[in-house]
Formats: sequence, C-alpha cells, structure tokens
Amino acid sequence: MHPLVDLFEHKENVKFVQLEVWHNTQNQEKLKEFAEAIRPACGGRLAVPAFYNLETRKALCGYVDYEALKKWALG
Repeated sequence: MHPLVDLFEHKENVKFVQLEVWHNTQNQEKLKEFAEAIRPACGGRLAVPAFYNLETRKALCGYVDYEALKKWALG
C-alpha cells in the first residue's frame, strides 16, 4: 500500500501518519487503542495494513484500490 498511499498524498494533498507495528511496541500499543474500531473493517481481527481516520472514526483494512482509499480518506 505504500506506493498507493504516497500517490494519494501527492495527488490529494493529504498526509497519512504511518506507524510500523511489527517491531515497534509503542506503535503496537497505539494499534491496540483503536482495535475495536479497526476489527470490524478487518473481518473481526486485527490485521495490517489497517488505516484509521481520526476525523470520520472509520477504519479501512487490507489492500484496496485508489478509489476505495480516496472514498475512505475523504469520506
């Protein structure tokens, strides 16, 4: 998803905060904070990539196309 997120940031002038959770325990804890909001979007479990929009309070999970990312981010 990195190339798609980079393209989206450039085209839409939106900034994503990307947190690496595999090797960073602080970021793992942040993921857990949003777990209940993210789980439904991920089929009931936590998965990566997972996105959470602080403004709309909606989550997106897995690999999606540009239009789905745009709809979620600008929703």
